[in-house]
Amino acid sequence: MKFTYKEYMALKGIKSRNTLKKYVREGSVKEVKGEDGKLYIIDTQIDTSLIPFETQSIKSAPKIDSQNDIIKLLNFETENQNKKIKELEQEIKILNIQLENKNNFISRMEEEIKEDKLNYQRLFEQISETNKTYQLLLENKKNKKWYQIWK
Repeated sequence: MKFTYKEYMALKGIKSRNTLKKYVREGSVKEVKGEDGKLYIIDTQIDTSLIPFETQSIKSAPKIDSQNDIIKLLNFETENQNKKIKELEQEIKILNIQLENKNNFISRMEEEIKEDKLNYQRLFEQISETNKTYQLLLENKKNKKWYQIWK
């Protein structure tokens, strides 16, 4: 609905025009120039479904324009919200792809860790076998010395 500055300020309990201008800059209300050349305020946060039927009834042509303005404004905002939803869906797709890539990276790293563990186990087994062989060689060497001394 269109309100004059005074009507809207009285409706919302706003005491200064500067506060109203601040709301216009924030986007919670919009300034619209009427056919009579005056500036009107359209509150973007008023739910028109909550307005009683008597106030919504058409009494004169300017009210038709204001309702058309509200419909245009709601259509515009709906289109913007649809665009935002599409952008968010794209972001979600991108984030899902990034998540999938990170999960793939993590699984590859886990596989590499398993392979490294297996390699370490093999290395330790080789080291232990080498140690056993070395000990056997030492024992053989000692036995040979004893054998030589005994002879």
